[in-house]
Amino acid sequence: MPALSIGRSLQLTAIAGRDMKSMVECWTFNQELMDIKGMKIQLLGDLTGATYTEIPAEADLKQGPYNAPALQFFTILEGNATITFPTSDEVLHVKPSKLYIAADNAATSELGHYTVVRAGSRLLQFPFKDGVVPEHTAVKGECDTAHAVRDEL
Repeated sequence: MPALSIGRSLQLTAIAGRDMKSMVECWTFNQELMDIKGMKIQLLGDLTGATYTEIPAEADLKQGPYNAPALQFFTILEGNATITFPTSDEVLHVKPSKLYIAADNAATSELGHYTVVRAGSRLLQFPFKDGVVPEHTAVKGECDTAHAVRDEL
């Protein structure tokens, strides 16, 4: 059975660099989700060098300001993190089991962001091969947390 487009696109909250400043954006992938045997499938692009990280239980890990070490997907398996920005009052509360994008590298953001990862947190990072991110559109601010995909009108 061939894949059918279902007219919806994956949306992810991203830490992005624009005009050499880091900020929160909602990225909507240009490719629509496919329906294959009742499953909704989204190709995420080529990934390389995935990492698993455990933060010691004794203390929170405080970093920054710094830039994303690679253009990448990331998720927190357990725990949480708070991301703030030196050039705005934006705050991103990173929740477990949600997929995010870090894309404020040194080429797109001068100062980067601050991160506090809670003690005992466990994370996964999935860098994009050759720094190539999936085609997308972006709007300022966090994605609507009630919807992981956007319905097309």
